[in-house]
Amino acid sequence: MWQAGNGQEAADRVGSHLPLLYTVEERHWWSRGMRAIALGLLDGVVLPPGAVLEIGCGGGNFLSALHHRWPGRPLLGLDLRWDALLHAKQRDAELLVRANLDRMPLAGQSCALVVALDVFDQTGVEFGQALSTCWSLLRPGGYLLLRVSALAWLSSPHDAAFGTQRRYSSAEIGRALEAAALVPLRLTYANSLLLPLIAAHRLLQQFGLAGVDGAFGSDGFLNSLGYSALVMEAAFLQRYDLPIGSSLFCLAQRPEEESIADTI
Repeated sequence: MWQAGNGQEAADRVGSHLPLLYTVEERHWWSRGMRAIALGLLDGVVLPPGAVLEIGCGGGNFLSALHHRWPGRPLLGLDLRWDALLHAKQRDAELLVRANLDRMPLAGQSCALVVALDVFDQTGVEFGQALSTCWSLLRPGGYLLLRVSALAWLSSPHDAAFGTQRRYSSAEIGRALEAAALVPLRLTYANSLLLPLIAAHRLLQQFGLAGVDGAFGSDGFLNSLGYSALVMEAAFLQRYDLPIGSSLFCLAQRPEEESIADTI
């Protein structure tokens, strides 16, 4: 979890179900499938020199994937929650730091890649400020991989339980990236095939007829079915974008050549 605010107390007030993710992310259909999509979007990316940073690293599962993708790179994980960092400690990060959005412990232009997955849509995060922070951290030519929740009409008790403050559209993300001087290379929705089931489940939540612990669970046939759907999307996204889905991915870049006015 990554959040502006007053530290652990602020983190504990929202996202009460986030610790659940840390214990199931290796086998849960959503975590595994989204990891496949995120890694697929990074295929072919040639990083400049610099560190790889995950903001809001959670339990560290994606940190491990980044380590295997770019072995030998300095790898850093940041999160606000102690329970997340305790899980991530078992992974491959060289450095884990408890830090807040407005108190970054890193020097400017130190990162080749910044990853923020379901982080900048969290309670207490100002999206434009978060993107500006990423721009400052990235070296010219460096990349930002971003995922946020999408489709405002899907808002439900599920969002409150996992700390989600807002859902975005691709147009909103595009405008915010432009304002932050980041160039979008890919901007696509994801989790499209299962959207009708997700929408129905969120509607049931609105009426108190379904829980918020995660659809399909983390084992069994339905878990395998959900994962298979997202793996199919990951293959599709190797060449095409998806026009709708419950999540929104963006791969953006800080331009290699910047005008003098941009750097003042």
